[in-house]
Amino acid sequence: MQSLRKILILIFVSMSFSIVWSLTQEADIAVEHQPSEQSLLDLDVKAWQNLA
Repeated sequence: MQSLRKILILIFVSMSFSIVWSLTQEADIAVEHQPSEQSLLDLDVKAWQNLA
């Protein structure tokens, strides 16, 4: 039972560090109004529909 408790604590600590790290990262987001067809093809935008 002690080992299970230690494992759960390690998982919790690891997830906490992961969340804190992700919150401190800067997002690299650019908004492009009316992108060209080539830009959309380069980004493979049509494949994004499958992610929802």
